[in-house]
Amino acid sequence: MQKALTMFRFAALFAFTVLLGCRQNTSPGSDAAVTAPESVPAGFVEFYERFHADTAYQVAHIVWPLAGKATETSDSADTHWQRETWRHHKRVTAADGFAQDFQQLGEDLVIERIASAKGEYQLLRRFARLSGGWHLIYYSESLSAG
Repeated sequence: MQKALTMFRFAALFAFTVLLGCRQNTSPGSDAAVTAPESVPAGFVEFYERFHADTAYQVAHIVWPLAGKATETSDSADTHWQRETWRHHKRVTAADGFAQDFQQLGEDLVIERIASAKGEYQLLRRFARLSGGWHLIYYSESLSAG
């Protein structure tokens, strides 16, 4: 039974990842604009939009290997994503059934939380302003126990 539950969770996470990767891009200026609070640091919204629109820019603005946590691991051990196996992240919005929240910590760190409407899937990303501009420095994905 435990193995079946684990396989179900893995399948659900895979489906969620495919949903993020296959989602159609929205045109600039549409209702999918970043809903970041005005308190995010200067330049972050522009970075965030380009990060999701340009695959090469995204890969260049991730600190590799990318630290984080993944649902696939059976324990809470850290995961390190590699450039070679990275799947491009596209924008998600409330219209896609997700809630998004930004938290600014100082001038150089923004934490983003994305959760499905029912809370089954959750993503956490940390972006930091480094000497070369904004970069993704941490990525965590999880499924609720529900």
